[in-house]
Amino acid sequence: MNSKDFTTHQNHTLQTDTNSNQSYIKLPIANLSQLSYMQTSLIEIILLISHLEKGDYKHEQKQSALYWLSKLLLASYPNAELEGLSDWLEEQKEKAK
Repeated sequence: MNSKDFTTHQNHTLQTDTNSNQSYIKLPIANLSQLSYMQTSLIEIILLISHLEKGDYKHEQKQSALYWLSKLLLASYPNAELEGLSDWLEEQKEKAK
């Protein structure tokens, strides 16, 4: 199997940005509400982990889990899209005047 065949048939989650050549995870969502539910759940999980007693987890395990969950949460936040939507809504408001 060549690399193109692999990319076409197997590579569904791991993606490569053509501009920066960095890898990223593709996380499909049906709509922005689903993204919101996912982010809310991640925040709740972070809160629950942060309240675990020291005996439940080793400190390093807890810190690692919090780090990766936080990184996932921040990476999934649609900041650019929300800023663009905000600008577009402001333009529509100005046009309506």
